[in-house]
Amino acid sequence: MEACPGDGQVTHRSEVIQMFENGLLNLTNWTGNVIMPTLAGLFFAAAIYHFSKGQLYAHLSWSGFAALMCSGLLRAVEGFAQQRAFGEAQAFKRACSCFGLGRYLYYFSGTWMDLDDRKRPKNKPALVGWATPEGWRQGLRPEQAVERHSSGLAATTKSEPPRQNGKISNASPAIHAELVRQIEAMADLLGKGLYRGLLKSVALVWNPSEIQDVAVLQKVLRYMQSAERGLCRLRAALEHTGPESLRLILRSLDLKSIDRVNDLATLHDIVVALEARAGANREHA
Repeated sequence: MEACPGDGQVTHRSEVIQMFENGLLNLTNWTGNVIMPTLAGLFFAAAIYHFSKGQLYAHLSWSGFAALMCSGLLRAVEGFAQQRAFGEAQAFKRACSCFGLGRYLYYFSGTWMDLDDRKRPKNKPALVGWATPEGWRQGLRPEQAVERHSSGLAATTKSEPPRQNGKISNASPAIHAELVRQIEAMADLLGKGLYRGLLKSVALVWNPSEIQDVAVLQKVLRYMQSAERGLCRLRAALEHTGPESLRLILRSLDLKSIDRVNDLATLHDIVVALEARAGANREHA
């Protein structure tokens, strides 16, 4: 599918509108939660001072109440705006569920992409076989792809487990135990912070043995494998930049060490920033 000539302009215009709406919402939040309460406090303090001196103070008191009223109104406007955004998100989720997109998107894991100066992917990501119409018609399924990728499962995946609503049900205990073992083996490779952070964010548990759903175990494993690739990229970039560059990047993110990273998004930001410094160092060399 070819892009229309005006697609870039439409995208840029929508980005500008989104930035304006976010800025307006932030300004409303700041005014309602900081500026107006502060002004109300100053008005009340001035009213108390005038009262102690026997001077007129009623106008200052009413000004303080007016500032509090404006603060309440601005907070109400902010609340309505957030509820609208929340409602749109819920409607999108329901639409995805009705068309089966929720289950489709559930099996995707994080992918590292290089972005340009406008935060857009430089290269179009390639879809795996099961995610395309042709692959799906040929019988490819996400569970099959993950099981083939997982080492040591060849003997236990000759026949696919029964399915209910697109998810594996009554999976073999051997498959469950093997996935738990592979996830636990990632603890030393990722470090305690990233390992526990991914477990908590993806599966809401601290121990992989607590996960009963094989599909969730597979998703956790994919996320951890993606994190391992990111750490490999980080170590490769460190060879060109040195540890001082990493310390500066971590300091800009309010992190004391790389062990404090507990999610893929933060790791991605660190790796991209460090690789940019590595590229600059190679150009100057």
